[in-house]
Amino acid sequence: LNRGYGQTVAVFLQCDVTEEGDLRKAMDFCHDHFGVFNVLVNNAGIGESPLVWMAEHTDDVELGRAVREQVRVLRIDLEAVVVGTFLGIQHMKHYGRTGSIVNIASMGGLMVMPESPTYAAAKSGVIHLTRSLGFLSNTGIVVNAICPSFTNTNIIKAYGENAVEDLSKRVGGVLKPTDIAEAARMLLQDSAFASGGHVMRVTVQGGYDVWVPGKKRTPIKALL
Repeated sequence: LNRGYGQTVAVFLQCDVTEEGDLRKAMDFCHDHFGVFNVLVNNAGIGESPLVWMAEHTDDVELGRAVREQVRVLRIDLEAVVVGTFLGIQHMKHYGRTGSIVNIASMGGLMVMPESPTYAAAKSGVIHLTRSLGFLSNTGIVVNAICPSFTNTNIIKAYGENAVEDLSKRVGGVLKPTDIAEAARMLLQDSAFASGGHVMRVTVQGGYDVWVPGKKRTPIKALL
């Protein structure tokens, strides 16, 4: 990225999103390095082992491991987004600037997921957090969310060497990470989303559209 732009436009900084101190350090670093902190994308996320809820865990060690996995999914996929959003808002107010926050949710937060109910619950929480913060646009801070369908990331790849290909055949295609980046770009730059609280769906079949409970699909454009 830096090579393409011929200057330092990206910097790597390790951050454990479950640690408040790491999140605050990352935001301060961004402001100190670039001279501004006005965009935050809460993107970190993990999946859970399939069918773990349907299994009978008779061994205490196995049971403990399964419980810890559910807690870890909630901490990274929901708690870290809540804390990250809260701290992001505080930092933007502190630096006296307006700003935009994009939370990466999932289509799994809009439908039932029998194989990954904890993941679905976490992403549903992200969606409702985002919608509930729409009022902040009156203060100059805009919070929106993206709900992608299955995307070619490590969450899918963790299920096996051919997981992406197999899933793509089963559901009619998977998204590319760049598809999600384009959604973030639209939410950050298009004035149509400046009122905040918007949830943009991204799917192979439907492209980009806005989700509103109880209303018909509002298409924006097809995938690039």
